[in-house]
Amino acid sequence: MAAIYLLNVPEFQPIAASAQQQGLQVSVLKSGYFRIFSPGSLEIRRKPTGVKLPVWFGAPTGGLEGVIAQFDKDVLRIVDP
Repeated sequence: MAAIYLLNVPEFQPIAASAQQQGLQVSVLKSGYFRIFSPGSLEIRRKPTGVKLPVWFGAPTGGLEGVIAQFDKDVLRIVDP
């Protein structure tokens, strides 16, 4: 399983919404985080989220499960190890 945890604040909400539109599973945790996950790997593209680069590069600061396979200005891909 691959997962990323985003702080549930307005800055990260577009990433969670875009991930859900892409078919990824998104849940809101009582701890104040979004959990975006997939049974295999997950990929989120920045352009559909509409977030600027400083927010984008702050996305994985909430933690993750898996291994970052790609993380650049366009794509965040996490794979199941």
